[in-house]
Amino acid sequence: WQPFLSNKAVTVDVPVIFERCRQVLGVMSESFALKLLQLDDKDEDVPEVHCELVPDSKKLDEQVVRIGRCPKGAVVVNHLGVSWVHVELRLSQKTGKIAVKDLSANGTGIQQGNGDMKWLYRNEETPLGNGTAIVLPQKIKAKGGRPEDNVRRTISLRHTSEAEARKAREAREDKEQKAKKKKGERKEKVKKEKETKKEEKPEKKSDKKSDKKAEKEPEPEKRIEKKSRTERDGKDSKAKEREDKDRRRNRSRSRDENREQEDRRRNRS
Repeated sequence: WQPFLSNKAVTVDVPVIFERCRQVLGVMSESFALKLLQLDDKDEDVPEVHCELVPDSKKLDEQVVRIGRCPKGAVVVNHLGVSWVHVELRLSQKTGKIAVKDLSANGTGIQQGNGDMKWLYRNEETPLGNGTAIVLPQKIKAKGGRPEDNVRRTISLRHTSEAEARKAREAREDKEQKAKKKKGERKEKVKKEKETKKEEKPEKKSDKKSDKKAEKEPEPEKRIEKKSRTERDGKDSKAKEREDKDRRRNRSRSRDENREQEDRRRNRS
């Protein structure tokens, strides 16, 4: 407390203090790196995946580390014998250290530094030490479609230092911030597009309404022409009706006359 009482400038490393407080309180996090080894035993162009497991964390990435064919997993293994979520890495509730849990159908193994292989039981947690490797799958189909599917894959595990864990944490935070910014930009673009569409729509409606009114309300000269046409059409229709009535009357008269003539002939006979 002397630097604070003497009013001197003091530089404080917040992440280091945070890690120290977690250690004192018994909340220990496990930071490690996973690496998928190639088939030709070449380490070129194979980046490590830095992971961190934190107890009682709200983030899913800090609770479970998943390995399998799922593209959202920490390590993606493109193999026909590997399940969608083949293996899960968690902090065991008993020891508080990293433990492996097999969730696959074809089995998983652990290879220690001595080269000894140990096959895991399904849905059971087994502790993992530094320098161990995860081997998957246990069962390999003889009739594989590709030659790569006839060989097991190994994933090495290496515990990282506090400095490496801090750098990896900062990189993850930067990625999250960039992803949030992109989402915000996309939302703003969508809102602007919707606003522009709403502004354009009423203008179009008003133009259509004005066009319809112009069509419905003709000019005075056109009104006179329409009236004259309707009057002519009405007169013509009345004259046609009269002619039809006269024809019907004449037909009925001719029928009556024919009947009277037939009756006279019968009476004469």
